[in-house]
Amino acid sequence: MTVKLIFPLMLALLLAGCMTDGPSPQKIAAAKAECNGTTTPVAHAKCLNDVERREFPDPYPDLANIVYSARVDLAKKVEVKQMTPEAAEFEFSKIVAQVHDEEQRKAGATAAANQAAMDSFGQRLQNAGRALHSIDRPM
Repeated sequence: MTVKLIFPLMLALLLAGCMTDGPSPQKIAAAKAECNGTTTPVAHAKCLNDVERREFPDPYPDLANIVYSARVDLAKKVEVKQMTPEAAEFEFSKIVAQVHDEEQRKAGATAAANQAAMDSFGQRLQNAGRALHSIDRPM
């Protein structure tokens, strides 16, 4: 498997795993096609990062940056023959999985915080309603 096939595949896996209403396969293919003219693994990785940032913004940019950095770092290792493309693909898939798990954790924490805020708001509304009903009104 060539490097030019590995990194787009990992882009697609990342996008498929992290987005509930993800981009269509056609949009992913068009995004990957933008990087087909790159000549080195590093140039290809940087191109994919640029396309991904532009076309598929991530709700957690800090985590996306981990993926982007890993993509370029692994491409550098492949480029200087310190790592095979297959080994880089494997390492990248582990990083993507870890980032995906962290995105899920963050999404769960956000959902829990939103639910707690809604519960608190609901309780305040109930208390306000009770207070209004307890006020003696002149007739």
